[in-house]
Amino acid sequence: MKVEDHLAEEKFALSERSQNMMVRDRAVRPVLFLPRRQVAAEDAAVLNQLLAAYKRIGLKLPTLDLSNALKAHLDCQQALALAGEEQIASRLIKAREERERRHNEIEREDEEKSIIERHNVLDAIREVVTGFTTIRRLNLGFSKVPITVFCGSRESQGPDLLTISRRLRTRSSIDLSQERVAIESAISSFVHATIAQSPLLCDTESIDKKVIDRIEQTLLSMADGMFLWVRLVVSTIENAYTVEQMLQALDRIPRGLEDLVVAENLSYRLLTLKLAITSSSSGSKR
Repeated sequence: MKVEDHLAEEKFALSERSQNMMVRDRAVRPVLFLPRRQVAAEDAAVLNQLLAAYKRIGLKLPTLDLSNALKAHLDCQQALALAGEEQIASRLIKAREERERRHNEIEREDEEKSIIERHNVLDAIREVVTGFTTIRRLNLGFSKVPITVFCGSRESQGPDLLTISRRLRTRSSIDLSQERVAIESAISSFVHATIAQSPLLCDTESIDKKVIDRIEQTLLSMADGMFLWVRLVVSTIENAYTVEQMLQALDRIPRGLEDLVVAENLSYRLLTLKLAITSSSSGSKR
C-alpha cells in the first residue's frame, strides 16, 4: 500500500471516529484547547494557522467548547500529526504553558510580598521564604517599619548566606555577615538601643546601666544568633511600667519561636477574658 493511500485511510478513519464521538457524546469534541473568545492576543496567529490546518485535512470543526476541550486534547494532537502540523500544535502548547507560567509567577510574587509585609524582620532568609530574586522585592514590604533586618543567622547556611548592605533613607538597616561575632554585636546594639529608649527608662532621671546590661546579656545568651526571636521578645520587656516588671518579664520570656507563639496566644486570651470581666462588672454597677 502506498504511503498516500495509508494516510488517506488514517485521515478518513480519524474523521469518522470524530463524527461518531460527536454523535455519541457531544461533550467530547476533537478541537482546540480554548474557545476563540478566550484565546490571548499573542495566540491569535497560531489559532488561525491551526484552524487552517483542520480545514486542509478535511475535518469539520464543531463549536469550540472550553469545558470539554481538554478531553479532546489527544485527538487534536493526532489529527495535527497526521497532517504534518506538529509544529503548530507545539507552538500552541508552548503559548499556553507560557501563559500559565506568567500567571504562576505573578501569584508567587504576590505571595512573597504578603510574607514580607507580615515580617518586619527576616531571619535566615532562605528558611523563611524562597524565590527572592532582587533586593528591590525584599525592600517592598519595609516602608513603614522602624527597623529593617536582613540576616542569615544559621551557621549551616554556607555559600547560600545572603548578606545585604543597604541604607533605607531614615530607616535602620543592619548588615549581618556570616561571622557569629557580627551577629551577636548587631543583637547587642539593637537590644541596648531599644531598651535605653523605652518610655520607662527615658522618664527616669538616671538610667540604670546595670539593668540594661543584664537585659542585653540575657537576651544575647538565649538568642543563639536568632535575631527574629530577639526582635519579638524585646517588645514584651520595653513596654513594662516599672524596672521590677521589666526584670520579671525578662525572667519569663519564652525560649524559642514555638514557645513564643504559645505565650502570645495565651496572653491574648487572658487579656480578652480580663476585658470581658471588666466590661461585665461595669455594666452590673450601672
